[in-house]
Amino acid sequence: MADFYDEPERAWDEYDWERFLQQQDSKTERYMELFEKYIDDPNRDQIIAQEMGWTHLLDQPTEEVEEIEFEPDFEVEDETEEETQELF
Repeated sequence: MADFYDEPERAWDEYDWERFLQQQDSKTERYMELFEKYIDDPNRDQIIAQEMGWTHLLDQPTEEVEEIEFEPDFEVEDETEEETQELF
């Protein structure tokens, strides 16, 4: 028998995926409960991180956490009436 660490990781079957998704659903439900409970608290993010066990988020002060700005994948161009009429 080969050593455990020498064997490649086995592929997940349907049971493994189902268990994983159930665990994620439970975490999501817990997060939503906490979010609704602390929605008006100014320290909401820190409280939720503590309750969820997200210690890596507690190590950083709120000022250091970088906000992500989303940009659309495409640019919306404003068409004037003249341009629209030219097409038809």
